[in-house]
Amino acid sequence: PPAKLGVKHNYIYTACSAVTGRAGWGPNRAVMKSDLENGSEELFVFGAKKFTGEPIFAPKMNANGEDDGYILVVVYDAEKDSSSLAIMDAKNIVKGPVAEIQLPARLPYGLHGSWVQPEVTSLAL
Repeated sequence: PPAKLGVKHNYIYTACSAVTGRAGWGPNRAVMKSDLENGSEELFVFGAKKFTGEPIFAPKMNANGEDDGYILVVVYDAEKDSSSLAIMDAKNIVKGPVAEIQLPARLPYGLHGSWVQPEVTSLAL
């Protein structure tokens, strides 16, 4: 939201790898919430063959608190060759999605989100 631009934040939400051990890197399969005040991190891993795009924060109407909202993230399921929009409670991402919307077409896997005009999406479907 424009009211939040340039304002100090306590929380950040990122797509991240779920790889542990020596390698320490890999494709994005998880969403992480980092608390910049106390240094804590919360993580939800979508699965071995599911890959995440860029998480987007959407505040609730009349939100009370910086993390009072939802995290929206596109998830590509490589096993099913399909995509969905996962909706997570920003206060508690470790519980996983509170809702998941199966998309009518597979989206190419990618990190960053894109916004397009409605007439462009109607042509694609």
